[in-house]
Amino acid sequence: MIDTIKIYLHPDLISSYFKTIGINKIKNKKRIINENSEVYESGKYKNLHVSYSFKGLYIDGSLAKFMYGTNQMTLNEDSFIKVIDKISTELGLPLTEGKVIRVDIGENIITKEPENHYYKVMGEAVHFTRIKCSNGLEYRSSNRCVSVYNKIRELKIKQEPVIPVFTDRNVLRYEYRLLNHETIAKFLKKEQVTAADIVQNYQKFITEWEKIFGTIYKNNDLLTFSSNVFKEKKGFEKQITILGVKSMGGLQTVIDTIKEARKDKFFPYSNSATNLIARFKELMQSPILTEKSTLATELTGKIRLIGFLSSNANADFMATDLLSDITKS
Repeated sequence: MIDTIKIYLHPDLISSYFKTIGINKIKNKKRIINENSEVYESGKYKNLHVSYSFKGLYIDGSLAKFMYGTNQMTLNEDSFIKVIDKISTELGLPLTEGKVIRVDIGENIITKEPENHYYKVMGEAVHFTRIKCSNGLEYRSSNRCVSVYNKIRELKIKQEPVIPVFTDRNVLRYEYRLLNHETIAKFLKKEQVTAADIVQNYQKFITEWEKIFGTIYKNNDLLTFSSNVFKEKKGFEKQITILGVKSMGGLQTVIDTIKEARKDKFFPYSNSATNLIARFKELMQSPILTEKSTLATELTGKIRLIGFLSSNANADFMATDLLSDITKS
């Protein structure tokens, strides 16, 4: 589950073993001199990027890819600890003592329908800006990012082989990224976070990964027209409005249109657009006019299952194996 991690080691933590032996394991080395005439060296240790200077050492990359050769397979708590220990031993670096400045939590989810169908039911999220990307969706803030995308398409672009369990399947990747040390420290309520703290609080990150998905607004499916709408006050008017929303391409299109109008200063009052968006959101949750999206229910259920399964720290595990069986049923 925890995939990419970036760790900083103070110069005092860089061992003599690394300086004499471990450093020779770094390949494709480059020497960089910045505008302050400071010299940096960088290179690769397998898939990990390593850069170092008199100011210290940075190491970052996908731990799942380091362990398995691909992040189509993911790490549970036990294998996360193993890979940290493995890198530390091979390079002679005390990674558990290093300051963590980025953490990505991610999983690959086999879905019943094509990935882009799920983007349509995922609306906005509080404290994030929703952005359409060429291969999915991103929710961005200054220090965090949620990314949902087509994993198979990414593999094809990178010309990486697809593992058998994903062959001819729909695979959606869901990631939650904490992009700086301050954000990670605030989350764990610590002044400074080391890799040892990540190990000790592994399950908290998985729980947060699941929780963040729950904060994303899910668009409901529209019910077909029924005479029951006349039983609710203004039910017929609401039904007509919902049909208008559908004809525009859905709730998110309506929200985007309102936001553009606000940007162009078409609203007379500062909160007019916000109130209008809130009314449309409330309307689109009406139990007599809409029903909970089956796609949202499927995806939410699988994310909860992955969160539950990740608590199994006794053996290496790949959630996609179990989700594959669920998808077939």
